[in-house]
Amino acid sequence: MRHNAEQFALDFSRPQEFPAAVQNQEFNGETFDKKKDGKRLQKQHITVFNIMKSGEWITLAELEELTGIPQASVSARVRELRQPKFGGYTVERRRRTESGGTNEYRLKAGGAA
Repeated sequence: MRHNAEQFALDFSRPQEFPAAVQNQEFNGETFDKKKDGKRLQKQHITVFNIMKSGEWITLAELEELTGIPQASVSARVRELRQPKFGGYTVERRRRTESGGTNEYRLKAGGAA
């Protein structure tokens, strides 16, 4: 399926609807600096979640194209969705084609694991 940015409503007006770790910018990483990185990663997380919550299959490249967020960062935000402090969601993964190496991802219907 081909995606376009207009099909996803990116609402940042109510960050309180997200887990405390997102609200408080409690991201991971040895080089993470809350002052320098917190707001940027928070916005990335909310953006990726708002797209993934549609439940549609999407590749990391498609997420990058839709959001302008680098693919490595998109991949990190998708992995974070699985962590309990970020909601503990079930993120499914499958190959786009039988012979290809491209994976696509979606949040499992029903949300958190």
